[in-house]
Amino acid sequence: KQWYQRRVAITAGETISFFSRAISLGVRLGANLTAGHMIMHIIADFGAQMIASGTVGGSVGAVFCCATLVPITILEMAVACIQAYVFCMLTTMYLKDAHELH
Repeated sequence: KQWYQRRVAITAGETISFFSRAISLGVRLGANLTAGHMIMHIIADFGAQMIASGTVGGSVGAVFCCATLVPITILEMAVACIQAYVFCMLTTMYLKDAHELH
């Protein structure tokens, strides 16, 4: 009876471990994508508010904000490529572990 309780506990722990890996991978990917989009949205909104101010300084600031979006977009594309690579590598490793260990 004691070996059965240990087996159930180990099985439950391993099941939770495998599901939490997949969930954490998805949460991390989603958080990184959301963070980049939020930064771009904040800068674009700040530029729009500067244009709406109607002043010369606001227009200059809006041009600066729009010019800043170009390198941030390039950075976002690089982050997306790195995240896709990491996602694929970790998924492959997790699936290999699940397949070989059971």
